[in-house]
Amino acid sequence: MSGLVRSARWLVIPAAVFLLVMVGLALSAAPRPETGEQEQPSEQADPSPQNHPLPEPSAGQTEVDPPSVTITTENGTIEVRFDPDGVARAGVDGQDGEFDLVPGTGSGVRLTPDGRLEPVPPGMIGPGDLGLTPADQGVDLHAPDNPPVELRPDGRTGGVSASQFDGEAVTPLTGPDGIVALDDGTTISPIELPAEGTATIVAARRELPWRWIATTIAALAVASALTGYLLHRSHVEPSFSVTTTLDWATDGTENFEGFLDRLAADPDPTRAIRLAFHAVEQGLSGLPLRREEETPFEWHRRASDTVPAVESTLGRICDLYAKARFAPGQATEQDRSDMITHLRRLVHGAHTPQPTESNVGTSPS
Repeated sequence: MSGLVRSARWLVIPAAVFLLVMVGLALSAAPRPETGEQEQPSEQADPSPQNHPLPEPSAGQTEVDPPSVTITTENGTIEVRFDPDGVARAGVDGQDGEFDLVPGTGSGVRLTPDGRLEPVPPGMIGPGDLGLTPADQGVDLHAPDNPPVELRPDGRTGGVSASQFDGEAVTPLTGPDGIVALDDGTTISPIELPAEGTATIVAARRELPWRWIATTIAALAVASALTGYLLHRSHVEPSFSVTTTLDWATDGTENFEGFLDRLAADPDPTRAIRLAFHAVEQGLSGLPLRREEETPFEWHRRASDTVPAVESTLGRICDLYAKARFAPGQATEQDRSDMITHLRRLVHGAHTPQPTESNVGTSPS
């Protein structure tokens, strides 16, 4: 029965996705008051900065020169070149090669504290990072303490425009001598000045396409249900390198306690929990090895049949791992502390009589 309950927990994933979609639809359908404080163009406005007229090419620009901008930060300078093939290329002085920012991939680059660019997967540029991600018509610049800045090449002028889009309106960015300064001190140049009289453009509201919304909801429901099933059935190896050996499993408690100390000191509770589980699934305290095709809970049932005394402790360990593995960033310090407590109970209980609650050691803080 406990195995069925744990398996049913994966149904929470499609249910949560469906709930979030419905909440988003309700919020988007709610009427919004007209502010009347921003200029409204006479025709329906497209929030894309490509529709704003820009001045003629400045002296020195030619038709063969690809548009480019320089992004200057306290950690280094990034050169971004917009090639005619639609791919933006970013590089820094002193670093060999350039990074391609291909529209549709979602992957970007991030500037490290030592002034080098490194590739990052989608969604991995944090609020304190400075990075670039590809967009349909250019690139988006992400800087600390600043909304994303849209950098778009303009084929009519040979220059590059900059703007910010907050979901409601597009605001063209300008600065003296074509230099735009952001809140964190980052500067971008050269940026083409918008045409005289250009103001903040309010994005036109459209009727909700309910047919597409219904289709999207159905597709999300199917995709989330399939994802939940695959997460339940598939075992994915940890994405980090595990360097801890299991010698301490037979050498006594001194090395084992050192391993627990390292888990307690790890700055990332999620990583600590996953490292702990990796040690357990490799046969800690005489448990059967977890097979590649087994989910944590299938392995728990098999291990409990082999060593019935560990059923409760191992079940809690699997629960903590599932939370850390499939809900990244949700693991807490208390989860880490509980994992360490159950590891200690598992190891000591496998070699000595099961301790009582009064003499079980407390986990490191």
